[in-house]
Amino acid sequence: MKFDKTQTNICKGIAIILMIIHHIFPNMEGYGLNVFGIWIMPQLAILGKICVSIFLFLSGYGLFESYKKRSFEIKKFYVKRLKTIYINYWMVFIIFTSIGWFFYRNIFLSFLQYPFSPLKNLIINFLGIQYFYNGYMGYNPSWWFVSEILLLYLLFPLMKKMLENKKGTIILVIFALLFYSLFNKIQINDFYVNLLYFCPFIIGAFFSKYEIFNICYKHLSIKKSNIVCFVIVTCIISFFRIKVGLNGWGIRIDCILAPLYCLIENYLYDNKNDDKWYNMLAFLGKHSFNIYLIHLFITNMYTTPYIYNLNSPFFMVTVTIMISLFFSYFIETIKIILKIG
Repeated sequence: MKFDKTQTNICKGIAIILMIIHHIFPNMEGYGLNVFGIWIMPQLAILGKICVSIFLFLSGYGLFESYKKRSFEIKKFYVKRLKTIYINYWMVFIIFTSIGWFFYRNIFLSFLQYPFSPLKNLIINFLGIQYFYNGYMGYNPSWWFVSEILLLYLLFPLMKKMLENKKGTIILVIFALLFYSLFNKIQINDFYVNLLYFCPFIIGAFFSKYEIFNICYKHLSIKKSNIVCFVIVTCIISFFRIKVGLNGWGIRIDCILAPLYCLIENYLYDNKNDDKWYNMLAFLGKHSFNIYLIHLFITNMYTTPYIYNLNSPFFMVTVTIMISLFFSYFIETIKIILKIG
């Protein structure tokens, strides 16, 4: 079965929920279920880190898939992708840094402690390149991802060219294995790049190039025992990933788990009995970039006490999503009015 845009949005919807859980409940015991003395939400928060690898896997897959049957012009590609990122990023940037400066100044300033001049700090954050400066998170600790995806978009034409011939593919595989095992970062003075997250992006492109979703789906659909075994193996790896924790090896496991989760979603979607939940997840997926940009202001910065005072994990996650969606709708409405994007 074809892994299409709807299924991509469903996976993004799942990933954004995992991201919110990851940011609300790390090391936060006392919320949700306690099973045999183990608080479940902090364990899910560790697993939630996989959201980054899922997003990057889907980005690599989607980019390669979108240029399979149409011409690729580098200039048009860069203009389109930079426009897609920066319009929403700048709108969220202006709205939430303004809210922080005027209403939550002490909290906002506490995230800016870095030896830059205020002007340089403003410029690198506005351009989304702050993470290249010694891993500096910037105005919002989750915005490091913007720097990472900008770099991957910059390099995508080269990756695409390499994947289109055998020698280039072999070289790309070697680089991916090196990034995965040995050279997982570049640090020259203050310049910093996390190379480990190149891996899920490259894997996503491979899945598109070699139609791996279709191949796997055919094997999983032969008999139900195949998908059952596949799910059991994925659960075992997920359990091991939780035990590893939030370190580099955990991220390496995420690179493996991200496509496995998407494969399971691909199978379940084709065998669904009810569209309701999938439609909801797809809806969240469509707004996932805005929710990603916004949610940490709600959960970890401006309104943190109000979120944690809810005490219920369900309401904590739901309220965060609802507030993020409100601002996402507001941003998309402005884009329509101004005829941008």
